[in-house]
Amino acid sequence: MLNAKDLRRKINESLKGKSEVEQIGIIEGYIQEWPSNVRGEYVRMRRHLVRRLNKLRTRSLTRASSGGHSDDPFVIAKSGHLTAALVGLPNAGKSYVFHRLGGDGATIADYPFATVIPAIHLTSLDNLRIQIIDLPPLVEGTIASLPYGEKLTRIVSLADVLCIVLDASGDTEVQELILADELNSIGIKTEGMAVLVLNNRVKYAADFSPMTEGSILAGTRVGLRSKRDFDCVLSQIARAGGYISTLAKPPGRSLDQANRLWMKDGTTVRDLAASVHKELARRLIGARVWGESARQPGQKVSADHLLADGDVVELLAQ
Repeated sequence: MLNAKDLRRKINESLKGKSEVEQIGIIEGYIQEWPSNVRGEYVRMRRHLVRRLNKLRTRSLTRASSGGHSDDPFVIAKSGHLTAALVGLPNAGKSYVFHRLGGDGATIADYPFATVIPAIHLTSLDNLRIQIIDLPPLVEGTIASLPYGEKLTRIVSLADVLCIVLDASGDTEVQELILADELNSIGIKTEGMAVLVLNNRVKYAADFSPMTEGSILAGTRVGLRSKRDFDCVLSQIARAGGYISTLAKPPGRSLDQANRLWMKDGTTVRDLAASVHKELARRLIGARVWGESARQPGQKVSADHLLADGDVVELLAQ
């Protein structure tokens, strides 16, 4: 690695005469490739680069937020059946969670404020289409004054599910308190929203508890440690958004031949049949159900029978 003086000169030369967008890309490249084992002047230089990067991003965002033109990254059209917004403090790992859910376009880095504009990903969960939005971090005491604060408020308020990302390696109670205060300051009341709390960076399974008693933010809690944990996030978003999982199968067939269908809570056997095929719904005479909504396994029910999450349904037609 170059000595500190030569490296500073090299960085300054590479930035000279470049546009703000080009400078942002160049500085991001330097920060991501910065060795982790350096000390002294190199650490101070990296901190300076991070501050410079944040200033460049803020100026860029101020122009985008005040222009009101159609390519404003904070003007987002809802898409799919559900929209989930990832919200968290700087360096909580939102962009990493977004990436693990299949999204791209978000910067993953070991420094805060890596995400400065929303990143959007539309993904599938069986028959459901879920739109995931990775938002810029909420900053204690400053969100109301941010150039994009009002637009951030609109995105959060329009989301069907608010995914609160916490850094489990830190004090999650303090993080929850800050996030609740910041959301409240911009008029977002989490008590009336579907909330999913994602505890990122859980090191050991025993360190995480799904219990909500005494928690500042209400909502289902998920610990993210293994691949299996991340694989379950979409289904948790669906459930938080008011959907239930059902398995629909033809008479006499095995579960291997069943189709998993996500339906709105309060759905009936008839609704499920209609989602499979309109003709099936027309010919439907009832169903046999295994699961929470059945009094006994394989109970024969009417077409108006209300289904529960996890039910296996054998649709009967004439």
